[in-house]
Amino acid sequence: SLGGNPLSEEGCYALANASWWTSLESVGLAQSGVSDAGALALLARPMPRLRALDLSSTKVSDPSVLALCVDEAFDSLRALDLSDAFIGDEGALALEEALGTQLDVLDLSYNQIGPRVVALFERSASRRPDAVIDVSENTTPPGYVDPFGEGDDVEEISWRDWERADDLDEWETWTTWTVSYTHLRAHET
Repeated sequence: SLGGNPLSEEGCYALANASWWTSLESVGLAQSGVSDAGALALLARPMPRLRALDLSSTKVSDPSVLALCVDEAFDSLRALDLSDAFIGDEGALALEEALGTQLDVLDLSYNQIGPRVVALFERSASRRPDAVIDVSENTTPPGYVDPFGEGDDVEEISWRDWERADDLDEWETWTTWTVSYTHLRAHET
């Protein structure tokens, strides 16, 4: 575990390029200061043996979460701690859809997840009593607007609904990032 030790973007690139990196089963980077750029570097290579990932109390946000959801590179992941980071509705919904049933432990507490997405996770947790899902203490940033509008059934919301969001610039930014990231990964492998 490198938790509590400052880890720069350059340090993340060095770790990601180490020959042993993709064989790790557990990665602990809590309170390391890892940013999205660093997390994306760390997650750019498939980690088929990774079972536990701790990015709590870091600077990671939705782009880092989306990197976990792009393909099957993280199929063995069972425990994910993203507490006290900068995860919003978009990242949380992508996690629920891509990894929701495979995770035994998911901590998204102390993030910026809206109340309807929190309710979705709470319902999911009630259907999976063997899983530990924590979405407590989430607060929305000032000016938060529910991107799904009013009246949508919380069980019907998915990250693909961002296409319907009122803020199309945000959707276009996410779409551009996803296409670029997927294209980048295709060229790296």
